[in-house]
Amino acid sequence: MVIALTTWLFQLIPARAKLSILNIDSLRTFLITCGASWTIQRWTSCFRIKRDQFTNRFPSSMANREKIFLADVFEKVLSTTSFVLLMLAALGILGVPVTVLATAGGLGAAAVAFGAQSVVSNSLTGFSLYINRPFIVGDFIEIPSEKLSGIVEQIGWYYTQLRTYDRQPVFIPNSIFGSRSVMNISEIDSRRVIIHFSLRFNDRSKIEPIRAELLHQMSLNALIDKQHERFVILDGYGDSSLDCQLVCCSRSNDYQDALELQHTLLLLVGDVIEEMGAQMPFPTRTLIRGSN
Repeated sequence: MVIALTTWLFQLIPARAKLSILNIDSLRTFLITCGASWTIQRWTSCFRIKRDQFTNRFPSSMANREKIFLADVFEKVLSTTSFVLLMLAALGILGVPVTVLATAGGLGAAAVAFGAQSVVSNSLTGFSLYINRPFIVGDFIEIPSEKLSGIVEQIGWYYTQLRTYDRQPVFIPNSIFGSRSVMNISEIDSRRVIIHFSLRFNDRSKIEPIRAELLHQMSLNALIDKQHERFVILDGYGDSSLDCQLVCCSRSNDYQDALELQHTLLLLVGDVIEEMGAQMPFPTRTLIRGSN
């Protein structure tokens, strides 16, 4: 209705009062393209608000990680299509010829040569992130060289947004992911848990009974992955203690689950040491008075 009304009003304008670049056909094409762009933009906003509802409609056989990735790609495709349609509509109504576009392309290439390499690099790397998928939205990643880590909240064409442990947003240029190593912590199959504990020198004979009991209790714990290494060893002689180490892996790759397992094992170590009649040492110093 808006397009029909606008074109009808445009026909009422005297020919000499019309802009030379405008005609009925170009105006109609411009309005239709703008309408399509506006519609797609509304779709994008609706999809962004109700992302979870749309994601749940994907086939149940798909992994949750794949659903999140497809939802993110679909949103990017909609917003990019809307922008491209709007640009084409503006160029069409202005009557921009192909030669001008070619010249603009040549100027763009010159701009790249003189200082826009970072823009192109970030954009190409952003596109590569969607092709190679080293991580997706919702993954927890770490960039050791930059000492950065956090949950991926958004993967844009120019930068990627992380949310750190202390809830601070971090915006990282995509080119960093093309030249730095990235650790995807969310892809860990199971998390390793290491417990350090110490015994008195007088309890050296009780190390083996303590070790056997801890291994037995670990074999009964359903939260420990039995397919990975599990051991309790004497790690070394400290200044005032026998330093030991308990190592195992959590069945879950979730960080909070690993912390819960660590909590359980710390209490278990203390209980077993107490049951075996041993004690944990505390640092001591002996003061020797010299004779005058």
